[in-house]
This record gives sequence, C-alpha cells and structure tokens, in this order.
Amino acid sequence: MRVLALALFLLTGCRGDGRYLGNTKPPDGQKLVYANTHEPFSLDPAMQTVQTESNIQQCLFEGLAVSNPVTSQPMAGMATHYEVSADGKVYTFYLRGHSHPQGIRLADIGALPPEFSHRAQAPADSVPARRSDGAPVTAADFVYSWRRLVDPHVASPNASDVAIILNARDIVAGKQAPDHLGAEALDDFTLRVHLESPAPYFVGLATQADLMPVPRHVVERARLTGHVDQWARPGRIVGNGPFSLAEWRPYESLRVVKSQTYYERDLVKLNEITFIPTDSTAVINLYRAGRVHSLYQDSLPPSLIPALKSKADFRSDRQLALLFVSINTHEPPLDNQMLRWAVNMAIDKRAIAEFWSSKPARRLIPSVPGYTSPQSLVVEVRGKKYDIMAYDPAGARELLASAGYPGGFDASGKRLAFPITIWSQRAEMAEMIRYQLVNNLNIEVRVNVMEASVLAAAQYNGAVEGISIWVWDLGYIDPYNLLGPMFTDFLGWHDSGYAAEVEEASRQLDPRTRLQRLALCETRLMQSMPLIPLFFMPDFYLVKPYVRGLVTDLLGDVSFRYAFIDSKFQERVQP
Repeated sequence: MRVLALALFLLTGCRGDGRYLGNTKPPDGQKLVYANTHEPFSLDPAMQTVQTESNIQQCLFEGLAVSNPVTSQPMAGMATHYEVSADGKVYTFYLRGHSHPQGIRLADIGALPPEFSHRAQAPADSVPARRSDGAPVTAADFVYSWRRLVDPHVASPNASDVAIILNARDIVAGKQAPDHLGAEALDDFTLRVHLESPAPYFVGLATQADLMPVPRHVVERARLTGHVDQWARPGRIVGNGPFSLAEWRPYESLRVVKSQTYYERDLVKLNEITFIPTDSTAVINLYRAGRVHSLYQDSLPPSLIPALKSKADFRSDRQLALLFVSINTHEPPLDNQMLRWAVNMAIDKRAIAEFWSSKPARRLIPSVPGYTSPQSLVVEVRGKKYDIMAYDPAGARELLASAGYPGGFDASGKRLAFPITIWSQRAEMAEMIRYQLVNNLNIEVRVNVMEASVLAAAQYNGAVEGISIWVWDLGYIDPYNLLGPMFTDFLGWHDSGYAAEVEEASRQLDPRTRLQRLALCETRLMQSMPLIPLFFMPDFYLVKPYVRGLVTDLLGDVSFRYAFIDSKFQERVQP
C-alpha cells in the first residue's frame, strides 16, 4: 500500500507542467546536482569497485580513449591515434602532444551530434593534455599507472582487467616484478603495449576507469609518508579529466568543478557537479522539489517505474549490463554443482525481470554482433535429461534430491540453508528470490543487506557467503568481458581447463572462429554455474528537462563532460 500511495502521489502531486515530475525551474548557473546512489569507497581508479565510483572518477581522470555517448565506441581521449601489429599483439598509441601521430585516427568530438559537441572544435593533436597541476600527461604516466594496477602490494580488485597485457598475470601472482609488464614509453607521447594474445577489444578496454593515468608524484609522495590511501582526497588529488575535486563530505556530498587545464575545456559547459549518495525514497522527494536534477539508475525504485513511465523526464536507455546471482562455489553447500543447477531451475527469472520492466536472460552474453549464446543446456542425471537453464521447479526438486537434499533436508534431517546478500537499493529482488527458493525447494534463505562498496570489497576478497546479486556493466562490447579472467576472478571461480580454452579462443585471428570458440566457453562456464544470469538491466532514470547532453551509454558510463543546464527551457515551453 505504501508503494501504491507514493505512486499516486507522484502522478497527482506534481506542481507546474504535469508532463514532468515536480519542479522544472532551472537552477541558477551551470550547476548540476546528481544522485549517485552510493558513497564512493575510493576515488583511486585502481581501487574502483562499483559503477557509481566510476561516474566520479571519469570526471576527474581520462584514459587513452573515451566512450562515445551515442554508440559506446571508443573515441579520442589522451590518445588521438593508434597502430596494431599484423599479429594483433602489439598496440602503439600516440598521445596528445605528439608531433607526428600515425596509424588509425580515433574519432573526436566533431563526430558527435551538436547536443553533445556543442559545435566545439577538437584541439590540435600536437597540443599536449595536462593535469590539473599543469603537468603534461605522458606515456610514462600510463606505464606507471598500469604497473601499479597489477602490483600485488597495491592489491587492486581490478588487476585482472589488464590480464591480456604481457606478464600481467605473473606479476599479480608475485612471479615477476611490476616493471616486467608489457607496456613501455617510447618517448613522452608514444606508448607501446605488448599483449599475451590478440585482443580486438583493447582500445575499448582502454576507456575503463581503472586504466586511467594517476599522478606518480602525488601517489609516491603519499606512499612515502605512510598514507598512500589518502592521495585521492581533496587538496591532494591531481587528475587529467574535465573536472577537479573541490570538496568531499562523506555520506553527504562530493563536489567537482570545471578544470581550467582540461584540453577540451571549451566543450565543458557545467561549472560544478554535486554528487549525493541517497536512498531510493529520499531521492524521489529531492528530485520532485528540484534539489536533484538527475539520478543514476540504481537510485530509482523499480516499484515506481510503471507510475513514472508516462512522465516526459523519465528515460529508458538500452544498456549492456547483466544482472546476475553470484554463487560462492568454494564453501558448502553451494560447492555442490547439482545443487547450483537446482537453484537456477527454481528461480523464475521472468517474474523478476517483469518487475524491473525487462526480459529474462537465458544466456550470459548480451547481444554482440556475430555471437550466438547457448539458449539451453541439457544434462543427464540418473537417466533423465534436464535443461538446467530453464525454469522448472519440479525438475529442480528432483536435482535437489539427487544433490543429497531430498525435500530440502540433508541426511541428518537438517534443513538446507544459505544466505543471499544484496545492497539496499535491490532488496526487493533478494526477497523475490528468497521467496521462490523457499517455495520451490523448501530451503531456508535469509537476506543480508550491505552497503554497496562494502559488499563489493567482500566479493573481491571471496568473503561473501552463499549467493549475492550483482550488476556487471560491460567495459567494452566483446564476449571476452564476461568470459575472461576479469569476470571469473570477480566471481571467485577458477578452472584451469576453462581458462586455457578462453585464452585459446581469444587468440584466434579470424573473427568468426574466435566468436564460435568463445561461445563454447560460455557453455562450459554455465555448466559449472558459478553464476545465474537473471536479466539484462534496462537503464531507467530521471533527468530534468533543462538538463541536456546527459545520457547513460550502452556500457553504463555517464558522460558529464557533455552535459549542460538549458537556462531558457521554461521560456521556450511557455504557450
């Protein structure tokens, strides 16, 4: 009843133009207030754990490439050109400031619609990009940052993201020193990267937050004083992005201001962005009152989506993000593969997906051109065949009995039990899964709710018991993103045979053969079932009609450098 009452209030309690939710008066000046859902754990790109941290980090830093807000294809960032060797294993990037860049030219802002480019002109390639302290961004900055990313002493949760770079995995394992990483600065503005195998997605990978360059002199100074975790704080942090950190009040707000040293500062129209972490109930009231101008997808209560869809400031962007259940396969009882199959078959994904206005997923990989995921996976147990990817409660109970838990009880008569953990904004989903498992399998499931950054840290450390719920935003459009070590390491699942198959598939130079081999790897991964795909996450959010140029792209990135406040919005909509 509370949800229904709030929905009716939203539909009938709006002031001003009823097409929109609440106040539509633009704020004074180019100042945006953005509901970012979660309090960031760190602003250090190497320590990024959730997308909402990346939203802020991409304001403060910029990588070799940036994501096109319309197509999600890589565009020129710190690099303007790149070359690839004939065997696909060596990439050479030419950074801003290079006098004679060569190879493939990355698209610049001139390729964007006016809504995003503001008809600004990209600076000359020969003009170096600079940090907020005025120092030029060099190839050595990337070498240092990437070595730091894989340094086991840093313990970055994202080290496996660069596993494709030569020697990265041995360095993470402590078998080689970080300076053996396959990345070298040929000169100030030429970066050469040696890969373990061909990686057609590598330029797209270079847009991710954890591959952005950090300031060596700032990080090392903090390390020498014994406070290396404090370098990314107000008054210390030095970035190379479109904004600079001005203020951070934990669990209250974080404010960034337009950088005066950014190479495309004429493109950036916002003077200030204030990020606030807030729960789902509070954010709706703030948005209605006009105190929040837009919000990230996690901030919007899914139960209110049907009531909000008719509003003109409601947005539904397609997003290649998988919402899934991660299973701790190392500890009883879920180290039992047959039990994992039973759990999957007992979850009605359609009911869950429809609650989130989406469609259920029977596969792991979203739509990627040329790639075909397995739509079913049939196994034989005691002479009977089961499609372990299907919703089949009766079959699930049979597999539960075969796993050693007939009727939901073990041999001693104890009821099977394990927890499901989720962050607060997705508590309804955990309750839906709990209800289904209790009713379909007669097992005991308790729901644990944690703060997102705390839960992410526990997941990376393998400390989440039972099952947990996650959203995985693709960092680049390629199946390897969800089949390679960056994803399986996050799951905490390791299979040497599977890993070898994935790497062999990724080495194939023929694109068709490569995708076919990767599809076979997906089948093997799903048969082991360290995760359960639920649905591909639609991106629902609210944005005031006077906020322009602000979208969430296919990969889940929010590009604030294109956004601006249309101060004349109300004048134009007057009759």
